[in-house]
Amino acid sequence: GAAIYLTCYHVLQKANDQRAGDILAAGYAFVQDRATRISDPVLRQSFLENLIEVNALVNEFERNHVGTFRQTSTEPWGGHPVTV
Repeated sequence: GAAIYLTCYHVLQKANDQRAGDILAAGYAFVQDRATRISDPVLRQSFLENLIEVNALVNEFERNHVGTFRQTSTEPWGGHPVTV
């Protein structure tokens, strides 16, 4: 889940690979999709804030993409294939 996306993002980022941002956005969409499936707001907030990998991915995305990402598909990566 989130740990895999975050690891892929860091590897691609270190390699100066342009796909890093796409992977980060895909990971963020994945996490948000999972969060929307948690009906209890307290548990949902706990999922987003207390799981280390989830929190790290969300924070990294928000640092890099504030106001620039809108998910337009139900697919966790916006409906576009992601190649790593």
